[in-house]
Amino acid sequence: MESYIDRNSDTNYYQPPSNVSAWQGICPTDDPKKYLLTGTQDTGFGAIYRGTINIANSNDILTMKYPESTTTSVYGPEFTKKKYSFVGSYQTGA
Repeated sequence: MESYIDRNSDTNYYQPPSNVSAWQGICPTDDPKKYLLTGTQDTGFGAIYRGTINIANSNDILTMKYPESTTTSVYGPEFTKKKYSFVGSYQTGA
């Protein structure tokens, strides 16, 4: 059985900000009301956001690009002892 979300329906669901194609990772932070979210932007950059689960302003989403890469995707955030670590993938060339 397949399941999907019909973006043309009137169903309410969370939709990422227009510049983020997918959120791929989430972890808690030192603030119990805030999370670290990671993903991929439409521009090919990695997306990083720290805040409440409901992103009010897409300008709060930071970008990450691995040096000399054409695309970067961030999917494994970790927060430990006031430090951030990220796992992801990147592509170079055409």
